[in-house]
Amino acid sequence: MTHAGEDKHDTCRQTTKQKGPFTPLPHDEASHCDNCSGHHHSVNVEETSGTRLLITLALNLIIPVIQIIAGVFAHSMALISDATHNFSDFMAILISYIAYRIGKKGATAQNTFGYRRAEIMAALLNVTLLSGACIFILYGAFQRFSAPEIVSGKIVIWMMFKPWYWLDPLLSILIAAFILKNCWTILKSSTSILMNAVPSDLDLNDVRSHLLSMDGIQNVHYLHAWPLSSSGVSFSCHVVVPDQLVSRTEKLSEQIRHSIFHTFGIDHPVLQFETESCGNGTLLCEMFTGKIKSIEQRMKNESRRI
Repeated sequence: MTHAGEDKHDTCRQTTKQKGPFTPLPHDEASHCDNCSGHHHSVNVEETSGTRLLITLALNLIIPVIQIIAGVFAHSMALISDATHNFSDFMAILISYIAYRIGKKGATAQNTFGYRRAEIMAALLNVTLLSGACIFILYGAFQRFSAPEIVSGKIVIWMMFKPWYWLDPLLSILIAAFILKNCWTILKSSTSILMNAVPSDLDLNDVRSHLLSMDGIQNVHYLHAWPLSSSGVSFSCHVVVPDQLVSRTEKLSEQIRHSIFHTFGIDHPVLQFETESCGNGTLLCEMFTGKIKSIEQRMKNESRRI
């Protein structure tokens, strides 16, 4: 059996863009994506110069500071809530930039995949901060419901009617709900990556059918696909071919790598060539599924004894 990597498609990756939340972008390093940045006002930190990034950070810090000052003087929880919401932009950009710098580090003997998942850890950190902000907003909003305060219409000019004591905390709750919705989306995406789940836009059955349609391939089994970060997909499988010299599989390996990259956006494939199928030649690895079944059977036996 032989293994084939993905080192021959570096230039190809830089010219092809695929659709989907885990698709390769035109660079090899860890990338920043809206799904994992933590906010809808996110900035692509890779394409932003140092000066522009500092300006962006300054604006995202100054605006919420002004809002907080205005909210305190106006006794408006809604303004303070929106300031908290906007301040998360500043934190998202700062955290993402730090994660991007860490992710640019190359692979080491200890971290063979490099540090590309630093951005996923950054996303989870951002979710934690946003969740804390939501707790603060909701606490303040419910406090206002139980003990209403007069909101200054001279400062909050966009509210033109009175009495409106109930409206200010209500807007705060709506803002918190919007933030929590974004947090849930980020959390699901990040958890999926950390669990090495198959990307949502990739079907392993389709990949297997595609490979089986190629000349020279007799069978394909034990498929694995997982995202390294918010961009790029790693893939491994066993490929059964007619008995032949190892050197003759190189051309087929090249064809497979080229085909699955352009068809499915898989940019980090590892192929194991064999002349006979392992086990029953199933789609998923039988060694793993066998262990799961063994554990389940053991639990059933123990429950019967009890």
